[in-house]
Amino acid sequence: MRNLIPHPGLALVLAGIVLGPPAVPAQEWNGEEEAVNGVLHVRNPASGMLPAETIGVEELWRIGGHSEADEEFFGVISDIIIDEANRVYLLDLQLSEVRVFDETGAYVTTMGREGEGPGEFRRPINMHFFPDGGLGVIQAWPSKMVLFDADGSPGGEFPFKPEGEGFAGMNGAAMAGENLALVYSLSEPAEGRFTRRTTLALVDAAGKEKAALRTQESAMDYSSSLCVERDWNGFERCWSAARDGRVFVRDSFTDYAISVFDAGGNLERVIHRAYPPHLRKKEDVERIEKQWAGGISRWVQNPTFDIEESWNPIEDIHARDDGSIWVRTSRGARDLEEGTMARFDVFDREGRYVQEIVLGGDFDSENDGLFIDGAYAFVVTDLISAARAFPGGAGEAGGDDEEEEVEDPEPMSVICYRMEYGAVVSR
Repeated sequence: MRNLIPHPGLALVLAGIVLGPPAVPAQEWNGEEEAVNGVLHVRNPASGMLPAETIGVEELWRIGGHSEADEEFFGVISDIIIDEANRVYLLDLQLSEVRVFDETGAYVTTMGREGEGPGEFRRPINMHFFPDGGLGVIQAWPSKMVLFDADGSPGGEFPFKPEGEGFAGMNGAAMAGENLALVYSLSEPAEGRFTRRTTLALVDAAGKEKAALRTQESAMDYSSSLCVERDWNGFERCWSAARDGRVFVRDSFTDYAISVFDAGGNLERVIHRAYPPHLRKKEDVERIEKQWAGGISRWVQNPTFDIEESWNPIEDIHARDDGSIWVRTSRGARDLEEGTMARFDVFDREGRYVQEIVLGGDFDSENDGLFIDGAYAFVVTDLISAARAFPGGAGEAGGDDEEEEVEDPEPMSVICYRMEYGAVVSR
């Protein structure tokens, strides 16, 4: 849900501005547009208008690892964002705090701590800035958004309370123009059954819901041993909001489709791209089943699973201020060549596929985490291993009597890179 800045040459192509001939002339777009029930569907071919291009990264600083500094010891980092002064905010799920570092990697301060009082939270999963420079930190369960003023002092809680029955949870938030795009859920456990209703909504500054953009209902019957992956793996962690108010949402588990909503919450268009199925390996399916079994074994005995044979085409979405959309695909997040951090499909404001951008750099897709904000990329080494080892994380394999043996992970390092465009475009 972060903004990405491409190199200036691509920015000119996306903006439709010509300042001299490009190194490689763009081909004409050969996709199709079709109106379906009043909504424009933009259908892209498998190839973009420009050939794939690789951009490198420049390492600015790194912290953590085997450092003896207390402020460089991390638990499980769940989010990284940058403010207008290029200070870096690291949200720690395990330690329940936000650590702030300056543009050189020097420690500045710590915000928040574990607890229930002002400026306190437990297992935070997401954070974002408000237009006034304040910070919102989301605690998933019990749901709340803890606020900090621009100077870092506690600022109360965001006044949003979902309407409906059940236990409320929050999954993430980001500014979409003057509104807040917010994912929340309502869960209702009952005798032998559990249901969850997840919504992506636009919420105003007073905490009032203005429009529900997407809703997914999921249910689990404890008397049935079957668990269907598609029912529980939806849009809640794959969406992005732009400063112009638009919101982009992954629309399908199996198809490459992105719904685009305008600032008023109206479905504006759907972006498609031809994408051959990315088949999972047998060990991928087995790992997913094991993780799911660990999460539900206290309620469902001897579960069976309906796991998709292919990865979801869309891994994550990044909306940029120039109107373009960067999409990391399943292939762009896995099975990467050595020296590659990620691959992104880049679309212009109209949803036309421009080209694939390859982000070069050292990265272990099996163990490291990647966060991108503005012109910066952050690699968190051994993040996946730390998450699996964290109690209640992906490494928990069973109930009270059965737990997977997880080796102690290496201490995490956070490496800050600037993506090499020759110039930094204003966010």
